[in-house]
Amino acid sequence: MVSSVNQIKLWGARQNGHAIRSALLYLLVLFVTGVAIVGGSLLTLQLSGAMPQPRTYTLQTLLGATVFFGAIIAASIISAQIWARWLDHAGLEFIGLNRDHGKFFAGALWGIGLHALIFLAFVALNWLRVDKVVFDRTAIINTLIITISSVNAGVMEEVVYRGTLYSALRSRWSKWTAAVILSVCFSVSHFIGNSYGFPIGAALGLFAGGLLFTWAREITGGLWLSIGVHFAWDAAIGWFNLMASKSPHLIMTTYTIPTWMTGLFGANDWIMLVAFAVSLWVYSYRMNVRNTMKLWMK
Repeated sequence: MVSSVNQIKLWGARQNGHAIRSALLYLLVLFVTGVAIVGGSLLTLQLSGAMPQPRTYTLQTLLGATVFFGAIIAASIISAQIWARWLDHAGLEFIGLNRDHGKFFAGALWGIGLHALIFLAFVALNWLRVDKVVFDRTAIINTLIITISSVNAGVMEEVVYRGTLYSALRSRWSKWTAAVILSVCFSVSHFIGNSYGFPIGAALGLFAGGLLFTWAREITGGLWLSIGVHFAWDAAIGWFNLMASKSPHLIMTTYTIPTWMTGLFGANDWIMLVAFAVSLWVYSYRMNVRNTMKLWMK
């Protein structure tokens, strides 16, 4: 038994440096871990009678969403840790989950603040009309669910795409090759279960977003900035109801601009893309200037 375990460990370590094989190995670990953790959580909800009904906004729905999304986050992080250790890497630090947590809060504040400005600008331009402000139980619960879902998207997608898979491909390929391949996968995956009013524009926007999140990983040396921006990007859209959804929201809105500029990837997302690109360029430029000054001071 011990010999078999050692052989499995040695086999995993030998995949280190093989881009495709190590990436596929992670997907296998993620699948097994996900089935165990997420499947176990759903089974627990079902057996306990706490499984929420679709399209309901109750405390039971909030509990179910918390358990479900929490299980997905746990599965993505645990599988990344198992995978990195299996390949003889330094655990979560290898994929970018270092101790520089402050960049998460910086990214989150940046994303929320910019979306707040976009919301105010759209209202001022009469592109978005505020119908009413609702502060009842269903709206609050839905807002909490949106928040939890956004935490899940920010953590899980960044850990999977810009964390483990990028680390696997980057071990043998150039950063541009790895970034382009994974940005294509990132874009395509968002069309599973989603319908976009302007599919080509959404695909290009998601692809560009994947490249920018990868750039953030490269220039900051970790995932925290990407996770913070990704979380805020999704959450603020829900908080300000920038998709003009008619489900319970704290702010009920209606768009007055063409439908191709709205929806799951609309005008606000393109503004965020441009602003994110400019912000990363400024950050990168300042870092280069700072490093150059340090070299001159030596």
